[in-house]
Amino acid sequence: MDDATAVNSVLYALSTIAQTCAALAALVGALALYRLQAMRDAHAAQERSIRELASGIMARDEALSSPRDRVLEVAHANIDRPGFREALDEFHAHDDRYARAIAWFIAFEAWNLAAILASLLGFTCVSWLASHWWWFAGLLIFCSLGTVAVTGGALLLSARRYAPWADRLLDGGVRRGAQLRRLARQLIERIPQRFSQRR
Repeated sequence: MDDATAVNSVLYALSTIAQTCAALAALVGALALYRLQAMRDAHAAQERSIRELASGIMARDEALSSPRDRVLEVAHANIDRPGFREALDEFHAHDDRYARAIAWFIAFEAWNLAAILASLLGFTCVSWLASHWWWFAGLLIFCSLGTVAVTGGALLLSARRYAPWADRLLDGGVRRGAQLRRLARQLIERIPQRFSQRR
């Protein structure tokens, strides 16, 4: 590859990265914010459902106007009654789901901002990147794969509970991740045993 072609390729690649990541940050960011709001609305609806269930035990006005902790205490005390267990499980699962969604959103935006910053800084050393083409190509592949991975994860999380395939993929990923963590822990625990046997 001659110098002029290499320089043009680097300029085109840096420009494409910056524009693509900016568009993804705006589009998926908007979807993520919508999803977070939908999760908060579902959590509020679940609380109203628990209050309605509790109104069969407490006075209705008390169930609807009492502090949430008081209503949850009554609900937990009557968890074996029909509907309470499922409603409480769904209500308490919200915090973990919301925290995971926030973590994915932050990771997604951070990755895209880092890619945009790297591409803008890359314009200051185009000649050097062009003269180290294979090194630049490796970074470009890494950036592309990382962008696809974080974007796919963010989209999957946004589709959770709206699309069955997203639920299956995420649940399968969580199970496989747990299996890999157990396997890694077992391997780490066996290392000292192997060394002690050799001694």
